[in-house]
Amino acid sequence: MARDGTRAAATGDAKQGPRGLSLRQELRLFIVVVMPLTVLGGFLFHDLAGDWDWASGTPIGLFRDGVGGWAAGAAIGLLCGIGIWGLGLLREGIMAAMNFVVGWVLGEADPDPVPVPKAPEREAEVIFLDNSDRNTVAAFMRRETEGAQRICICVGYVSGFGLGQLADWLDLMAADGVARLLIGMAPGHWSYMARTSKAHADYIQHSMKYGTQASGLDVSVLARLNTHWQSGRLQVRLRHPQDQIHAKLYLLRTQLDAWRGIAGSSNLSQSGLAERGEFNLVLAPDTSQDAVDWFKRNWYTDKSAPADDAWLELLNRANQ
Repeated sequence: MARDGTRAAATGDAKQGPRGLSLRQELRLFIVVVMPLTVLGGFLFHDLAGDWDWASGTPIGLFRDGVGGWAAGAAIGLLCGIGIWGLGLLREGIMAAMNFVVGWVLGEADPDPVPVPKAPEREAEVIFLDNSDRNTVAAFMRRETEGAQRICICVGYVSGFGLGQLADWLDLMAADGVARLLIGMAPGHWSYMARTSKAHADYIQHSMKYGTQASGLDVSVLARLNTHWQSGRLQVRLRHPQDQIHAKLYLLRTQLDAWRGIAGSSNLSQSGLAERGEFNLVLAPDTSQDAVDWFKRNWYTDKSAPADDAWLELLNRANQ
C-alpha cells in the first residue's frame, strides 16, 4: 500500500485504525463484540449466583438482593468484550457474519468518510503554445478543426493572414459546422458604429490595419469567406466602441461533442498565430466549458452587432 494516502484517495476510505478498518468499522466491531458479552455476563453471573446461600449475608447475597448481580455480570462481560475486541479475536468471523446479515464487509470503505489530507496529484500536463518552432496556434487549430462542429473566436484584431487561416479552418470543419468570430476592438476614433455594411467593412478593415485602403484585401480569401457566410457557416459580430473587448479566445467543439479551448495573447493575425512570441494555454475540458459560457454571454448581447454583410462589401472593394 502506498504511504502517501493514494489508496485512501482512490477508495474513499476514512481514517483507519491499526487493523486497517475505518473508525466507524472499529465502532461497529466494538458494539458487536462487547454488547452481547456484557448482556451474557449479566445472565451468567445471575445464574451462578443462584447457587450461593444468600442467607449467609455474604456480599454476593447483598448484591443479589438489589441489582448487584446484573451489574457485576455486565462489568465482567464488558471487560471480556473489551479484551476480545482489543486483541482482534473473532474479527474475521464476526464481520463475515455481519456481511451476511446486513451487508457489512471487512475493509469496506466508510460510506460517509471523513476527509483526510492527501498529497497533491498532478492531474494533467499543462500545454501551452508560444509559436516557437512548430508549437504554433495556427498548427494547433489546423489539427483540431478537422471535422469540428463549432468554432468560436474572440479577438481584438484580425489581419488578412488571420482571415485566410479562418477560411482554411472553415474548409476543414464538418459540412454542417459553424464558425463565430467576435472582433472586440473598434477603430480608436469611433464613438458610434452605424448599422450599415459600409461601417462594418470599415471596422474590419481598420482592424486589419489597412484603414480604408483596399490594397491589403485578398480577393480569394474574401470570396471564400463570403461563400461560407452565404451558406450560413460563418457568423461575425463587432463589439461597439463603448464596450470593447481585448480578449483572445479560441474554442472548438469536436465531433465527440467535447469543447477544447485556447486562451492567451494571440490575435487572429500572422504574428499572433504563427510568428511573434506569444503565450497561450490549452484549456482543460471543464475550463473550456466555462470559457464557452463566457463567449456566449458576450455573443448574445446588445453590446455587439452582427456584421455578416461586411464580407460582400469587402469583396466588392477588393475587386475595384
